[in-house]
Amino acid sequence: MVDEDEYGEAARRWTEAGFAPVTTHEDGTKRPASTWQRFQNVAPEWCDIQAMLGARQFGGLGVVTGQASENIEMLEIEGPLAECDRRLNAVRELAHELGHSALLERALSGCCERSAGGGLHIFLRIDGECRGNTKLALEGQGDQRKVAAETRGQGGFVVTWPTTARRGHPEGSRYELVDGTDPSTVTCVTERERDLLYNIVIAALDEPDERAQHSPPRRMSSSSSTSFGALTPWDDFAAQVTWRELLEPQGWTHVRKDPAGRDHWTRPGKDLSEGTSATSIENGPLYAFSTSTSLPAGVGMSKSYVHAHYEHSGDMSAAASDLRTQGYGDPFVASIGAFELQASNDTFLDHDGFETAVARRLQGLRVAEEAARRIAIERTANAPELAGVRLGDLLAQPDTPTPYRINGLWPAQGRVLLAAAAKSGKTTMVVANLLPALVDGEEFLGRYEAQRVAGTVVYLNLEVGDSIIRSWLRDADIIGVDKVLVANLRGRAAALTLASDAGRQRLADWLRDNNAEIVILDPLAPLLASLGIDENSNADVARFFTWWTEVLTLAGVQDDLIVHHTGHGGQRSRGASRLLDEPDAIWTLAKEREETHDADGFAPLAVSRQFTAYGRDVDVPSTTLGFEPENRRLIATGTSPAAARKASTTNSQRLRILDFLRSRPLANTRAISAHAGVQKGAVPNLLRVLVDDGLIVVTRNGQEHLYSLTTPSPVPHDWGGGTGDGETCVTSPFENAAQNAQIR
Repeated sequence: MVDEDEYGEAARRWTEAGFAPVTTHEDGTKRPASTWQRFQNVAPEWCDIQAMLGARQFGGLGVVTGQASENIEMLEIEGPLAECDRRLNAVRELAHELGHSALLERALSGCCERSAGGGLHIFLRIDGECRGNTKLALEGQGDQRKVAAETRGQGGFVVTWPTTARRGHPEGSRYELVDGTDPSTVTCVTERERDLLYNIVIAALDEPDERAQHSPPRRMSSSSSTSFGALTPWDDFAAQVTWRELLEPQGWTHVRKDPAGRDHWTRPGKDLSEGTSATSIENGPLYAFSTSTSLPAGVGMSKSYVHAHYEHSGDMSAAASDLRTQGYGDPFVASIGAFELQASNDTFLDHDGFETAVARRLQGLRVAEEAARRIAIERTANAPELAGVRLGDLLAQPDTPTPYRINGLWPAQGRVLLAAAAKSGKTTMVVANLLPALVDGEEFLGRYEAQRVAGTVVYLNLEVGDSIIRSWLRDADIIGVDKVLVANLRGRAAALTLASDAGRQRLADWLRDNNAEIVILDPLAPLLASLGIDENSNADVARFFTWWTEVLTLAGVQDDLIVHHTGHGGQRSRGASRLLDEPDAIWTLAKEREETHDADGFAPLAVSRQFTAYGRDVDVPSTTLGFEPENRRLIATGTSPAAARKASTTNSQRLRILDFLRSRPLANTRAISAHAGVQKGAVPNLLRVLVDDGLIVVTRNGQEHLYSLTTPSPVPHDWGGGTGDGETCVTSPFENAAQNAQIR
């Protein structure tokens, strides 16, 4: 027997996150209900979903992938649990070796679930066109081959949480969301990131049916230098032979060289009009995208590996010997190589060979040491001047009030980190509330005075699409439109070139040329991913902030705000603790999850947004936010979340009583307590307030009090009133689902 309330709640959460949920067939298999095909391109309406659930002839819940779910694809690492974990570890290891750990971990931190069979479902929202269902990797030989990883894409279907075991699953198992993830946290990736992720999975897990004698190494470095610093045959070969000389004899066709210096290639047997199959960098690796060649896809390959693959069936040792006979490399490297490769067989260099090797190694170490010394001298020459002040002189200076960009919230010449839960309204806060405050001098959140900019606010939007951000900015009704510069960089975070000196100078010049006074980065995660920065690494995060601060300093920008998603239960920013060390103030925007009932099991609570701020001379306790839909303004109510929850519960109880009295013209206290769905002890006080508000009237029939609606009976929007502790209590502005959808 399925729990209809549980499935209804789950369907609502999948729907609010943009998925297209449908029920599974009642026969206990993984197939969807018989009417699901009509939802392969267009998501079902909520009334359709309610009808499917209300039929009571279903076995569970699933979602349609692809266009119907706003371009969702699902990557599955197959179970059972132990096998899934082994495969996921293999994918993680390869992603780390290739420098793409950040991309993989970003995908895993989004919406993921464990299937009832122990597999892992990773949901991805594609910024581009969805693929169809694809088997990515097979394991085993002959009749024993089985799927290790596959996808669901356009027109596909996948069983989801909270469905219980399907046919063939262990008894008592079920589909469960991975801890810390939720449908609303689904990761958005570009088509290129999606293809890269899938290629990593293929390279890590796919096994050929008949293995070649020499399997390609998992890590393919472009350098084959020995630890002795000598010129190996591979180094010599790579320096003398071009990719064109290496690939064209194998049937590859050169297509073009792009502005970044990469050469594009079309695989053997493929027409030029069909596009790029691989790219190469002359002094770097070859990267194949196509799975229709004998070369592995999704990994960087050196010239050494490609030569050995084509000319010696992948035997690196045989290829090295052949190159030595052709005159590549230092003559003495053969003996060094023999020493390294055969040390386990007690084969050692003679005395002269050993001394020669030591001398070469010492020379290499001295060169590295001298290079480091010269770099240190250059940096010292460019270092800022050291200066200090005696404590007595410092204390003699007068104190000045702390200046603010936004009074009490944003210290002047400071950095703010806005940590926001998914779908909590961070874009609304930035676009429709912060920008008008900074540009037009409006009070931020209806109560915090803002200092108007003289220059330009540069808004770097890395998440929301062009049309949506344009619509929201239009709704914001900003007066000083010429003081806002919007850079829509969704899917193009690589334009922010922070990793090199020249790139940082380029970005700083652009900011300075546009008279930037404040820079807003929204959000941080796509930029970190494009830079190969792991948000969970303190060292990586510190490197990012060094680069970012250097850019702002070069550009003369003194104030910046960075938006980042929350983790850890929505109470702090996701990632390394170093993220909390850098800002002068931290703002937190949280969304209280909608609960089915209050603690007593009666009236439902409403969803609310809560804002908190702390930092240097900043201390704003948690307050609920109101919402004005016509211009998307948020209002800090001054009401604590606890008081708002109490008011919301009271509102719901009052409405339950009014609904009951509409169906029953006269009712006594006992009947209202029994049938209105309100806790008995709360009924007398609620009735007194409703009478005082003129919404109901009371008459006496002997010793009995009878209650009825006034005629006509107004429908209250805001119950107002005090909470008894000096706070003004307002209802949540997010009770209406249509309003709630506008807050993103």
